[in-house]
Amino acid sequence: MRKVALIYPRGTCRSPAFYFRGGDGLNEPEILRSSYKQAMEEYNKTKKAHAEAKKEYKQTQAELEDLDECILKMAANMGSDSSETTKHSELRSKIQQLKMDIEDVEKQIAEVNKQCLPFEFTGLVNEHAQFTPTLKELRDDAEGGQDESERMKKEIGELLLSEVFSESVESLIEKQVALDVKAQIRKALNESQNRINQQKSSDTGIICQIDDADLMAKLDHFRDLSLDNLECKMQRDLAETHHNIFIKMEIDRLNEMNEFLDLMKMHDDCIDTDEVYEHCMAEDEEEEEEEEKTQQEEQQNSQQEQQKEKSLDNNNKNSDQKDSEYSYYSDTSEDPQNQGQKQQKPQQQTSQSSDQNKQETQSYTSEYYSEYSENENNNQPKQSQQK
Repeated sequence: MRKVALIYPRGTCRSPAFYFRGGDGLNEPEILRSSYKQAMEEYNKTKKAHAEAKKEYKQTQAELEDLDECILKMAANMGSDSSETTKHSELRSKIQQLKMDIEDVEKQIAEVNKQCLPFEFTGLVNEHAQFTPTLKELRDDAEGGQDESERMKKEIGELLLSEVFSESVESLIEKQVALDVKAQIRKALNESQNRINQQKSSDTGIICQIDDADLMAKLDHFRDLSLDNLECKMQRDLAETHHNIFIKMEIDRLNEMNEFLDLMKMHDDCIDTDEVYEHCMAEDEEEEEEEEKTQQEEQQNSQQEQQKEKSLDNNNKNSDQKDSEYSYYSDTSEDPQNQGQKQQKPQQQTSQSSDQNKQETQSYTSEYYSEYSENENNNQPKQSQQK
């Protein structure tokens, strides 16, 4: 038999690969390979052509630069006839600058296109889709928070303008006034108790007994007047503390209203509390000045009355002393006509003792009244300083 040579060497025979043939012939592997080869060949050709064109461009650019240099030299040699050549050279330089600017812009466009590639854009779209529901929830929460804040502002305004709030403020004022008055009364009681404890008792323990009914009535009337005066002072101090605390609390309330107006963005409607406070203090100072004037007038009147009473007491004392001296000399004389008057001496002594008791009580009342007026005069500047 004749020997037949094998087409493939031994060990190199392979079965052809099977490809599933679809309806689109452009997606077949053979066609893709052939198109890939053609594209690579075209790419290599264009690359070579680009390199040649670039080389040619560089050569022509060098030639143009040489020509420009020659033209500039010729223009310098020609003098005034070289205006057109200079214009041409300036235009060429501007064209070159514009070309460079165009290249920069093209580079920027290429970078932007790289960043806007499809896969990067899809990633950003997916991320935005993930954050969209959370952003919607936050937006809804913000709108709900604004509605809630508006509702709370409305409720705060209704509370500040309600009668319950005004009554509560007034009750707080009265409570503060009561506490301050209680503290003042307690302080006054402690001071009076200490003053009583510090006073010295009399050594003899003599009790003054007054038999004159008119004098007793005057002393009772004086005591009632002193008690009424003390009560008026306490009422005046109470009114002053009430007034000061009321002004303070009302200014605090105005500050709260100003804060509410700031929340409502109504800055033009705010009230200047400093101006209100200064106005109130000015009115208080005017009232204090008027009170001081009246007190000074009362003090002057009281001093004049005291001086009159003292002068009357001194006159009575002098007259009593003269009467006693006259009676004494008349009793010691040897005139027989005065012997009958000796029997009336005990009666005169009893009358003199009663007159002495009257003088003692009058001097005691005048001294007490003078001490009381001096204490008042000393306490008045202290009260004005405290105000």
